Amino acid sequence: MRHPSYRAGPRRPSNSPPLIAAVLVLLFAGGFGSLVVVGAPGFRSSSLPVGPAESRVATPAASLAPIEPVHVSKHTPTTERAFAVDPNASYSSEPAPMGIADFGVTPGGSGYAYASPLIQGTVTIRSLYVSSTAAANSLSFQLNVEDIVTSGSSTYIYWIQDVAFFDTNLHGIFWEDNVWNLTQGLGTGLPGTSLAGNGSTYSGTFYADGASGYPGSNVSLSQPATFTARVVASNASGIPHVGFEYSDGYGWVTYDNVTFPFLTNGVNRGFLVDGTQYLPGGQGFFDAEWVMGGPGGGSSQATVRADVNMSLAYWNGHNLQLVRSAWNHGANTGETISNVREGLAASSASDSLAAHIANGSGVLGVIYGPTSSSTLRVAVPALSIGNLTVNGVAVPYRGGVANLTLPPGAFEVELWLNGSVQAWANVSLVAGEFRAIQLNPFAYFPVTFRSSNLPSGIPWSVSLGGQNLTGTGAVLTTAARNGSYTYLVGGVPGYQLANYFGSVQVAGGALEVDLVWVQTVYQVTFVAQNFVANTSWNVTVDGQLLSSTSSSLLVTLPNGTFAFVVGVSAGVSVTPSADNLTVAGANTVAYVAFSLASAEIRGTVTPGTARILVDGIVATVSFGAFAVTVGPGPYSLVASASGYTTRTWNGTISGGATVTLSLALNQSTSGTTPGGSGSSGFFGLSGSTIALLVVVAVAALLVVLVVVLRRPRARR
Repeated sequence: MRHPSYRAGPRRPSNSPPLIAAVLVLLFAGGFGSLVVVGAPGFRSSSLPVGPAESRVATPAASLAPIEPVHVSKHTPTTERAFAVDPNASYSSEPAPMGIADFGVTPGGSGYAYASPLIQGTVTIRSLYVSSTAAANSLSFQLNVEDIVTSGSSTYIYWIQDVAFFDTNLHGIFWEDNVWNLTQGLGTGLPGTSLAGNGSTYSGTFYADGASGYPGSNVSLSQPATFTARVVASNASGIPHVGFEYSDGYGWVTYDNVTFPFLTNGVNRGFLVDGTQYLPGGQGFFDAEWVMGGPGGGSSQATVRADVNMSLAYWNGHNLQLVRSAWNHGANTGETISNVREGLAASSASDSLAAHIANGSGVLGVIYGPTSSSTLRVAVPALSIGNLTVNGVAVPYRGGVANLTLPPGAFEVELWLNGSVQAWANVSLVAGEFRAIQLNPFAYFPVTFRSSNLPSGIPWSVSLGGQNLTGTGAVLTTAARNGSYTYLVGGVPGYQLANYFGSVQVAGGALEVDLVWVQTVYQVTFVAQNFVANTSWNVTVDGQLLSSTSSSLLVTLPNGTFAFVVGVSAGVSVTPSADNLTVAGANTVAYVAFSLASAEIRGTVTPGTARILVDGIVATVSFGAFAVTVGPGPYSLVASASGYTTRTWNGTISGGATVTLSLALNQSTSGTTPGGSGSSGFFGLSGSTIALLVVVAVAALLVVLVVVLRRPRARR
């Protein structure tokens, strides 16, 4: 509703601070160009009446504690009242500060109020280009709020500005804050000792600080670009604080923290949005506005090309919530922009209640309100602090409750804890609907995998339903809610299971799965090379004694290095007789070489000149001694000497044995043998024996001749 006594009249600061001169060119560090800033962002002065029977400053129902790290007390907006301020009282058409604002007024004209310790605005720029003679291609994005500070019975109102100056040509950005005293209207003034921070007070009018040297300020942003301005009200040791923050791709940066040291036991009550009254003197609104306009000093800019989304949210005591009612323009700032056409951003995500800004002729008015949006209250009584996702968008909450302003549509709400979904619900909302739901985390039951026969200290693992469990003890335990799950056990070198895969059914109670490991063994073959038939042999390895009478011997062993000893029967030697073998995940062959053990025939012979034959092979005789190395088996030894009787030894010798002989030849008494005189004649026969054999042979020959001559002849 437009108030009848409204009289427009912009008021610019009488002088500009040294930080931002009347026409100041900021040269950005990257060398990307210049950003034209025309004066400081100014407050727009209007004579606006207060509501009937309303105090000039509405004190929030609940005191506000710091957002971080102290928990914020719960706050619920006050009941709507019949009287409401007129959001169009300062601007009724373009040029105006355009974007998104909460005046505490519904589209139907009802007023409401709330205070919050944190308000933030977010902008996403897909395309933006502005141009004007005075401001070139630069503009400002301003987050403007009214901070309420009390000390005893005194109440103070400060206009808080968190400002991003943006060059739409080269995409440079620079951050600055302003603080104005509006306790008694625009002309209240700001003594230099009333505020303290990184900046300064200029001409007793306002405080300002630029974010020089901070990450993300005085830099160029690539497009599409998203950045957020945030102001935080807090208290510490009786001193109110206002923090100025931004995030534009370099993380959250707090570049100034303004305090009010002149107050004794001061309390920061937070940023007040109140649509039921105007500022003192009727010179503005208790609103929260995230708007764009000229780059300071009451300047105006014109849009040439735009595809921009802007959203505005506040901390409701539990979570960041999009504002309840959104208008497409601000009112308290003197910087404006024209050729802007606004509407509701087309999306169904949880932050989709945003203003979409395009170039073109537009009309000042409402973007959305309680009748075109929906409210979802999610209660999580079992989890005081946690994280929700709404259609995939994260919503951290505190106090077991989250309140969400959403567009009509379908939403999947999930409760997350430790990287997994603990509860979920699908919700469909219609315009104007308020819905309350409760999420109860799923009941979880212990699932235990118990390992046996696996030595302690050996790592093993199990995957159950996407959870990976690892350990070196006998037990791995997790928790799962009711349902069917498959599991997979990881392999362990040197050990095996009958089954590595399986499934379990969790049904309201604890569950245990036994895993019985068996040590993996491999076949080790001992092969006897040059094996002597029927030889008995054995191998002792890993405490096992194995015997065989064939050329190979089998044993099974696990991975590792093992000592072995080989034993063989008498008369056979083996190489090596002892050694080490290594089993490394595969069957293994160990070779040993067999050979017959040598034997020896040794002794003495008389006379010392006698000849020794062993199986017909002459042996060396030295001074009547001889030694012959032979293999095991039967042998014949003959000792002879001229004039001596021949002696023969026949015997069988075992491997490794030694036969010792003492041979004394007797002198021969008749005949001469090929080897000499004496009874040792031809082949060891005496002379008389040889003569007799000759007579017999001659007689036999004569008988044969007689028979042949007397055979009848054949007739011709």
